[in-house]
Amino acid sequence: MKIVIGTDFSAHAVPAGEVALALARKLGDSLVLAHAFEPFRGQYPEGLTPEIVSAMRKRAQAELGAGAAELRAQGVAVDERLADGPAPDTLVTLGREVDARLLVVGTHGRSAASRLLFGSVAERSVLLSDRPVLVVRARAENDEDGWTSGRRNLRLVVGVDVSSASRAAIAWVRGLRATLPCDVTFLHAYNPADELARLGLVGTGGLVGTHPTVTEAIERELAPLIDDLPGEGRTTLRVDPSWGSTGERLASDARRLGADLLVIGTHQRHALRRLMLGSTVHQTIRAAELPVLCVPSLLAEEEPLPEVRSVLLATDLSDLSKRAIPHAYGLVRPSHGMVHICYVHERFATTVPVYSYGPDPKSGLSADREREIRSALEAMAPREAQAAGITTNVSVVQASHVGEALCQMALRLGVDAICLASHSRSPVGKALIGSVAQEVLAHADRPVFIIRVRPE
Repeated sequence: MKIVIGTDFSAHAVPAGEVALALARKLGDSLVLAHAFEPFRGQYPEGLTPEIVSAMRKRAQAELGAGAAELRAQGVAVDERLADGPAPDTLVTLGREVDARLLVVGTHGRSAASRLLFGSVAERSVLLSDRPVLVVRARAENDEDGWTSGRRNLRLVVGVDVSSASRAAIAWVRGLRATLPCDVTFLHAYNPADELARLGLVGTGGLVGTHPTVTEAIERELAPLIDDLPGEGRTTLRVDPSWGSTGERLASDARRLGADLLVIGTHQRHALRRLMLGSTVHQTIRAAELPVLCVPSLLAEEEPLPEVRSVLLATDLSDLSKRAIPHAYGLVRPSHGMVHICYVHERFATTVPVYSYGPDPKSGLSADREREIRSALEAMAPREAQAAGITTNVSVVQASHVGEALCQMALRLGVDAICLASHSRSPVGKALIGSVAQEVLAHADRPVFIIRVRPE
């Protein structure tokens, strides 16, 4: 395969060439050294005459040839490409033409104001490319203890979440480890307040430091994505709270962990969407002092066919809600399935986040009443379920919004689906009375099975 290196013949392009050379040697790839020829009229007040353009082109071709010769002297095959046009467009087009494994570009590390005025070839390439782009800062450190010579494994830090962009980054790492021994640290940085609210956790214990339930929930969500990596080397998952910029946190942690390469996925958001939603990728590129590999989300592997191993069964102990019991147990696989039966006690409504409460909010259930409810929930499990090896677990939750609480419970338990019964009311009836099923559908991020029951 081929690795394309973009060069502008400045000192900032040298580290990019060194990293590309090291990867090409380890992977057995050839290199394509490319320069985008784009004369700048401002340098010549009298205008660019054909003679000036010809002289500039010859000089660029000579510098390109000299750079390629230096790389060939290191024992790799090198092709030279001098192309007309803006650098990002030229590199991306060339990468597609030669079916490159990845593109490698250097970055000047300009200030925010300079980037606004002049733009960034590296960031523009990341936005446009349909294949991974490796961005190398001018002050990238040398390989002091020898991954390039085989004295140790390549160290990767991979920023992960449950998005398609992260799945693309993980797929690239999986492919790399099939060829090259790598020690991989998967890193997820989360905002504590956001996660406490997402999971519906009571109390402020996780606002400073880690929260065991938050850590457990995130690890469970990420585990299917990072399991079964091929190849040699250690794999580690770190889940850390972070109040600041996610990109800056990834960059600082990767440096602290001694990574050789930081790998992140990108949704390739443009203009207004990037302004509105932010971009962890661009934050990371600007903050990192080590090479950053940006993998476009379109390279994500297809998700495996889903299977329902666990279900959250919602009930208010009414006869209506009990209509969903056989359906919930029928969804899960025998011998390995689990059904979580959940009852939500509705307390007074509030807009205050649940983590603002202490462990015993007002209008809560008494201990005796909670024991009664738990006993009733346990009695709902069909006798056939135990014989079939299906496990039953019960939960009693207190919340001001039942539907939202059910979705949060589903997140905390990591179930594959939610099951509940609902009246088949008319639109007017739902508007007047409301619908827990409707609220669950509005908030759930996983399949919801609604058992329709017509009023008698």
